[in-house]
Amino acid sequence: SDSVMDGDRTIRHGILIDYEIQVQETVQSVLYEPQSDKVALLHSEGCCLYQESCLKDNFFLDSNFNNLLFAEQHGVYVGVSSHHLTLMNANFNIIYEAKSDTEILSSTFNHCSGHVITSSPGKLTVWMFRQGAKVITPSYTVDDGLSPSDEIHNLHLEDVPGRAQRSFAGVGCGIKIFLLEEGKMIMDLKNIHMHPITVTHFFRPLGFLITGAKDGAIKVWNNLWQLQWTFIGHCGPVTAISSFCYGPMIVSSSLDATIRVWNLHMQDQIEVIQHAFPIQALHCKPGNYSFLSYSKKMVTVWKVRKLYSQTAIIGHKIEFLTRTNHPMVPLRVVVISRNSVRIVSPIGGNVITTALLPLETDVTSVAYLPCEEKLFVLEKSGILTLFNCKDNPCCKELQTTQSELGIITSVAVYELFMDEEDIEDMLEEDRWLAVAVQAQKYSHVKSKEDPLSKEKQGTSLLLAGTKKGYLLVLDYKSGGANFSVKAHNDAVSLIACNPNKDQVISTSTDNVVQIWRLYPHSKEVLSLIMSFCAASTPCLMTTTQERLCIAWNKPELATYSIDVYSFCDFACFTGDPESNHDDCITCLDVYRKLRLFVSASDDKTIRLWTQDNQLLRIIQLDYAVQGLVFCSLQGDLMIGLHNHLHVISHALYFSESLMNQLITMQFPDSCEESQKDISAKVSCLTPEDLQRLELVDDTIQQGSYHGALSQEEINSLEKAATEKAHAIFLLQKQKEELLNIREGLLTSSKKHSVSMRAKDREQTWQNLFQILHPKSDLNISIPEEDDCTSDNYGAPLKHSRRSSNFFPLLASFNPPYPIAPDGFLPNSRMLAEFRKTEEDWKLAEEWEPPKLTLKQLQSLENQEEEEQEDEENSERDSELLTRLHDALYAAHSSESSSTPTPPPSPPEPVVRHITPHKKIEKLVAPKAAPKPIPKEKTPPPFSKSPSPPPPPPTPLPEYIAQFIGETWFDKLFPNPDSKTFPPPWTVNKFINILLVQLSKPMNYAMKAGICSGIEKLMQQHDDSCNKDVAYKAVTKELTTPPLLSLQNKEESVFISQALKVIFSTHHLDSTMAPLLAKYYSEGTVNLQQGIMNYFTSLGINDPHGYFAKELKKSCSATSETKFSEWFSQWAEKLMDSKSSKRQQLYDMQPKRKVLKNVSSKGLSMLYVLSSLFDLHIR
Repeated sequence: SDSVMDGDRTIRHGILIDYEIQVQETVQSVLYEPQSDKVALLHSEGCCLYQESCLKDNFFLDSNFNNLLFAEQHGVYVGVSSHHLTLMNANFNIIYEAKSDTEILSSTFNHCSGHVITSSPGKLTVWMFRQGAKVITPSYTVDDGLSPSDEIHNLHLEDVPGRAQRSFAGVGCGIKIFLLEEGKMIMDLKNIHMHPITVTHFFRPLGFLITGAKDGAIKVWNNLWQLQWTFIGHCGPVTAISSFCYGPMIVSSSLDATIRVWNLHMQDQIEVIQHAFPIQALHCKPGNYSFLSYSKKMVTVWKVRKLYSQTAIIGHKIEFLTRTNHPMVPLRVVVISRNSVRIVSPIGGNVITTALLPLETDVTSVAYLPCEEKLFVLEKSGILTLFNCKDNPCCKELQTTQSELGIITSVAVYELFMDEEDIEDMLEEDRWLAVAVQAQKYSHVKSKEDPLSKEKQGTSLLLAGTKKGYLLVLDYKSGGANFSVKAHNDAVSLIACNPNKDQVISTSTDNVVQIWRLYPHSKEVLSLIMSFCAASTPCLMTTTQERLCIAWNKPELATYSIDVYSFCDFACFTGDPESNHDDCITCLDVYRKLRLFVSASDDKTIRLWTQDNQLLRIIQLDYAVQGLVFCSLQGDLMIGLHNHLHVISHALYFSESLMNQLITMQFPDSCEESQKDISAKVSCLTPEDLQRLELVDDTIQQGSYHGALSQEEINSLEKAATEKAHAIFLLQKQKEELLNIREGLLTSSKKHSVSMRAKDREQTWQNLFQILHPKSDLNISIPEEDDCTSDNYGAPLKHSRRSSNFFPLLASFNPPYPIAPDGFLPNSRMLAEFRKTEEDWKLAEEWEPPKLTLKQLQSLENQEEEEQEDEENSERDSELLTRLHDALYAAHSSESSSTPTPPPSPPEPVVRHITPHKKIEKLVAPKAAPKPIPKEKTPPPFSKSPSPPPPPPTPLPEYIAQFIGETWFDKLFPNPDSKTFPPPWTVNKFINILLVQLSKPMNYAMKAGICSGIEKLMQQHDDSCNKDVAYKAVTKELTTPPLLSLQNKEESVFISQALKVIFSTHHLDSTMAPLLAKYYSEGTVNLQQGIMNYFTSLGINDPHGYFAKELKKSCSATSETKFSEWFSQWAEKLMDSKSSKRQQLYDMQPKRKVLKNVSSKGLSMLYVLSSLFDLHIR
């Protein structure tokens, strides 16, 4: 909200100028983005970009465009000329130019479908973006119901996606409605205006079509195309109509240089803005409190200031408001309508109960006793009716008239009550009463009767004035007069009470004001103190402890003034005549905390006055209020506008000095009161009374119209948008990883020691192509010869498929079977040829594996360490890099694994025998004596060996397997294996899986188990865990409305486990700090100790050791919402404060002992906030 400066006494509700942009060239079109405050201005020489009223860039364009569009889905501009559509990028460089076969009369962009719609004589053309918004081409045309002579100069699209979207085209004096997706006309409204239609607009909340014509008339049509209203006000052609920022209102502009705001509920104009130049068009979006209008040489950005917000729905016209003043009862507002009286809770706006009156009843005055739930309603005919407000609707108990002493003309309630200081003084004087209060306080058996109930409730008297000038004290149980006195010579018009001074003030139509002393416990209740004559009859009156404020309406003198009188010296404070209202004063109230008076008038202003009758503030509204009261102890105003109640926050109109005074005050917590249950007697009411009892929100009635989407269409659109966004995200992620691999920023930790063979290259290429293009049908092969090798940087290594092993090549050998030209034979064949004697078998039995030297043992250990490091590094590889690596070497690794391991190389000569620390088992077991080999037919030399059995499944890591058997883990993962948890396995990946499960809806016992698992993992792997992700996810679960409560057993267990996760992260932000303070005040001793240890570990500044005590006291006196609001507001201020100012807050805490009970809650809150702020800032 806009801050109020002391130098400017007037604040306006409505439209204000934010800034203006003047240009020398003629403005053709303007684009406006209110969120970023960016303006793209198309003029005859080019295009200018502005941001926050500053020129950012200027572009010169060769083409002469008459309209400029922006396609936000594609991020490109579209310039529209008479026969061309030109695509331009963000720098207005031309991308593509499309030609139209006919003249383009108007154009618009369809934000729902992302298409451009143009109109030409006799047809509409839909243009689509293609090739990634690099080309724009015509998709189809719509000419149904259009003749070649029909020219469409204004085109409006309904803001509804899907096939139900309608297009409204103004043709002459009529409207043609099209379904663009189906390409047909569905309605033709002919001659609905006397002059050609210049603009159309569809108001979606109510389903109204609004049209403006050349003669300045604006017409509103319902969904049956029936005329609802006609707005007359513009004196020139209407150039634009748009939905207003809020409410059921529209805004229009015209060539008569005015902007007008129309209320569709009131069916009337509410605001007129006069401009210096004729307005060509305006851009306004609902929900954005700023809009733009432009003329030929100027662009103006307007801001909308909304001072009041709706808080209660009444549904019937409000006539005036009153409020309660009793300190022992929550503040309530009494709303008086023509045929009913409602009691409303200002916090929340709930209607507590309703008193229904006969139809055509005029209420002149009401009196409400909140302690006894009694409501007195005085009708204009003089009938006084007593209602019991304990039921809903209120029950009528008594009805009376005073015929002997005259007809009753006014009523008031005198409430004499004791505040807390008076009760303490009374307890000090009456020791027996103090003992009774202490006994009732510490008694185990709580009695229903409070010893101080009568003192707290106080004494209430019902005062009435009659037409004959009498003042009466009525017995509201019987309706009779307990006391009467002749006060005036004419009818009593007003009665005001000042219980602090035991005074009653009465006025009459004889222009006499009398001040009476009231003795509530005496038979002679009233005694006259003084009286004075006035020039006219007071219209309104209210009092503070020392002042009397009277409002005067003198229409014959055109004077509407406020005068203040002092009860001490009877001085009169007359205000400045220039500060007076310009029309009749209708409302008057007092804010006793700061001794302020407030008045409202038919001149649409609310004025704030000091007790010395000095004008402080003028609030200019767009309506004249029907009721005005202070509805909170902080000074918020409640106003009655039409059929509903609205609230103006005190922060919007209080000056800085008044706000500083409020900071030093203490206010009790206010509670929201709910509506009372409807009584069973409601069945006896007539249908008319039942309708009056209901609250009708007629400002936001949703009419049924054809543009509404079905649920199936909404679901399909959301699904398509989600799939598109996910696909774009995956493509972007893959692109980034490939870029990192190309630049060398991402390397694989897996190593390969052998070269890829030529026959595997084709399979490897197909694997890679399938990863990068999973849905491609292309069949691309690579050349058979590979020009480069990836294994060596020097000379290429000639890979031989045959090994010489231990035997040299034979130069001449003629066996009876074929052999290779180079003489290569397998080892098995060579052994079969050379080892056929018994000596050979004995030699094989005596053979032992060679003993390894110390150097060889050390090399084996180093090789094992390198393999372990490779396994650890592979866990940190990205998913895409792992898939690429496996695809590259899958073919080779599968075949190399089937090749038998060659025997070790011959050992080096042993110099000295070294005994290793561990026993070395034999690498090759000795062969048993083979049986004599029978002579059989020699097998073929290259027989295939049988395929090895499949490897066993890889076991899960220990940090996952440790949870198998726990209830929460077994329910989430019934069959945990490598498919449930696909490799690579990392602790962070497992924690992320658990956090995803935590965000899903489930019972709190399961969520508590997940949090316990996350905490255990963070304790075991503290250095490798991503604590930021865990902190944000758990904080979101705790802070998402509705907030969890420690009073619920299941929620309490989850809160405790979630807080342990947060404690393990050692993080703290402005969202979690107030919530921790709330849990501290409500939690158990163990939870409180955990929170305090958490704050201590974070290094909270608590030099005097007060933090724990003050935290509990401040949070018990403050709601979590209020605490969070204070924390956020003060954190923003202290972030910019110097350290010396924050140190002053800490230095105030030792003075806590001196101040004792004065402002204890305030000091507690100040201490806690300052400590948390320092921790938050550091």
